[in-house]
Amino acid sequence: MGSPLGRVALGACLLGAVLASGCSMKPPEGPVVPTPTSVTRDNPGGDARDPLYAALVRLRDERWSRRSDRFRTLDVPLADAARWLRVRFWGYPTRVGFRYGKDHLAVTVVAYDEVDAGQDTPQLCLERFVDKAMRVAKTFDVNVGELRYAAIERPKPPASLRRAPILPPFWDPSPIPVVSTDGHFGTLLDDTNYLTAIASYPSWPGTCLVHAFAVETGEHLELARQVVDRWVREGAPTFAWRRGLKAAPAHENR
Repeated sequence: MGSPLGRVALGACLLGAVLASGCSMKPPEGPVVPTPTSVTRDNPGGDARDPLYAALVRLRDERWSRRSDRFRTLDVPLADAARWLRVRFWGYPTRVGFRYGKDHLAVTVVAYDEVDAGQDTPQLCLERFVDKAMRVAKTFDVNVGELRYAAIERPKPPASLRRAPILPPFWDPSPIPVVSTDGHFGTLLDDTNYLTAIASYPSWPGTCLVHAFAVETGEHLELARQVVDRWVREGAPTFAWRRGLKAAPAHENR
């Protein structure tokens, strides 16, 4: 994470920007579909002729599973979960962050912040996060496209929780506000495009909980869009605090 490009990637993670190694290089020779033994955490595209394409296919098609933060307070849904590495973003503390592939082919981060009373609604939390992320993106000369706002519905909680008189904040029935955008980062040596989506969730009073996800597009814009759309449709609605929490977790980041 110490290279200049790596530092750019980490800084831009607040917007979900994925700034990996240059995609203009000729892809290595190899099969269209990677051999299973070549697929690793550092290289989820394996020995495929186009590793980015193969990695995006995995994110589009592999089953969902859950990973936790270091504090064991969050359930973070990830497609192809075993291939994601939990990482720390130096200079930009987050509750938890994961990267997909050594070159940051995809990134997901969670922010958990304390805010003033009255500023803790999901919509206000999302706007606050996006405003901060836009400032970070500008610092690293990331060109950000149009911000597109929408809302997604939560799945219904299990019947046992529906019978409870007070539900944990992650079962709040309110729609989850989401913003999506695209971005571009270019230098003399690198030219990278990405798609990102950011969701904001009901949390305990005086706190904000925001989850961002992004993928590099390379030459596969439509495939990358399918990956992000799947995250919005299937992943983001199931992100939650872990069951059993009785009070707001301590405000700790890493």
